Amino acid sequence: MNSLFEKYIDAPLNALDREIFFRDGFYFMTLLLAFGVVMGGFYQTLDGLLGDGGYLAWVTEMESFPMMRSLLASMLTILISLLVVIAAAAILVKRARDMRGRPYSSLIGFTSREMIPHTIKAYGEIVALFPFAMGLFGLVGAVCATNPYIPLRRGMVQALEPLSMSGMVSRLGRGSAGIEEMSDYLEAVLASGLGGLLTSILLSFAVLVLCYGFLQVYRYFLVLVTNLIGYMPRFAIPLWVQKSERSRD
Repeated sequence: MNSLFEKYIDAPLNALDREIFFRDGFYFMTLLLAFGVVMGGFYQTLDGLLGDGGYLAWVTEMESFPMMRSLLASMLTILISLLVVIAAAAILVKRARDMRGRPYSSLIGFTSREMIPHTIKAYGEIVALFPFAMGLFGLVGAVCATNPYIPLRRGMVQALEPLSMSGMVSRLGRGSAGIEEMSDYLEAVLASGLGGLLTSILLSFAVLVLCYGFLQVYRYFLVLVTNLIGYMPRFAIPLWVQKSERSRD
């Protein structure tokens, strides 16, 4: 009975007391999140293709040549979407490994010094993929002169809302269907395609600048608060105790 108690009660609670449980817990939770991103991304990518209201049902009603262009463009946009999903999951795994390798002193210290900065980095690096992907979607649509299938468009735009960039990114990735004249086609390729891709690169760089800039500000205030608490050794002592000590002096 004692051996069972030590194995199933003492050992887990002793591990919890050492608090390494939390560092490993953050690591495995991030890995689980990466797995969820892959599964959810693959599902969202394929979900809009099928069914009566799916993209394939709409494409099959076209004439043969526009349908071929749309299918070709959609194959490329699906490939780009899947690569974005895999890259996002890889970034989460990378930051989870970095965080797990950091020294652990306490839950609050690890959360403030390691988990939050790594979360900010992961968010910025993942979200920076989205404008670039949207620019590639627009380029594919312009070159193929069609409206390609863009399964993750809504999620990408919503992810940029905290940075106030959703409006700019929502203008990217639009197709160029209905073009008949060569001059209109070249204009779409140059403006919507290459111009949109250049804009998306600038937006992706801006996302990284904002997130890493915010990280520097966060670290500055963290050091400021830490030094302030260290400068006040009686920070946690009640005021009446400090007065009583001064009165004796």
